[in-house]
Amino acid sequence: MDESNIIYEFVSKQNYISEIPYIFDKNIYEFDIRQANIHALYAGGKISQEEFKRLSLLPKISREVEIGNMIKHDNTMYNVIKQNIADAKYQFVIVNNIPISSILRIANDSLYIVSPYNYIQNQIQINGIPITFVNKNHFTTYMKLGEILFFFNNNGEFWNIDIKGINDSKLAKHQEFIGRICIILDARSYSGKETAITEFNKLYSEYINYELPICCYRELNSDSCFRITRLTKIFNNRLLTESIPYPDFIPYNKTFELYNNKNIDISYNQNILRTIYKYLIES
Repeated sequence: MDESNIIYEFVSKQNYISEIPYIFDKNIYEFDIRQANIHALYAGGKISQEEFKRLSLLPKISREVEIGNMIKHDNTMYNVIKQNIADAKYQFVIVNNIPISSILRIANDSLYIVSPYNYIQNQIQINGIPITFVNKNHFTTYMKLGEILFFFNNNGEFWNIDIKGINDSKLAKHQEFIGRICIILDARSYSGKETAITEFNKLYSEYINYELPICCYRELNSDSCFRITRLTKIFNNRLLTESIPYPDFIPYNKTFELYNNKNIDISYNQNILRTIYKYLIES
């Protein structure tokens, strides 16, 4: 297989993440294809110019619903979208001379690229139809934490945070804990490793001594549950001693008597904190 085929096969992936566990102090750019699905359909001759213009003016959710309905009536549209998005990613990589070793993540119509500079050539063509890659995000820190991917940057005015692996409705429940992690990352970026480790030690001590708000003990993963370890009653004639997950709240009723936060199993987020500490020490 020649190099061009290797590159094409690689960027055609719809879900890829590098084995690199963490990145500090490097530029990570997220490039997304603008209105990817309708551009891919237009370039593939599946919709007319008039349909393309109409769909491009719709809100994103409405546009996605319409495209979904179109695919139900013509399932070849899905393959056209997939093919032209893959072609667009390939051309973007080739035109900008991006080594595949610099690609941190691929997610269908987006590329996360580790690079010392932003890319200038952000428009390519498929069958004469211009397709634009938008520089959606810029990060300087990346970490794998359990099942999630944590992207962070402080642009001088506010924190830019992107977390993959948890949907937005659940992610909102972790804001306090995420904010505490970002204080450490901010210190790492602007004050150096030693200051970051000092901030980490403070957070870790508060965490293991149950001094943080209870929301910080919700497991930072796709389940986003609290896990109860000590139960004082019998439930369904069975003594519950194992860890029991609860998705949205800690129950408190005649069956469960929870006297303090120490009834929560804190090991999951504790392991996340230990992973962050490992990354800080190694970096």
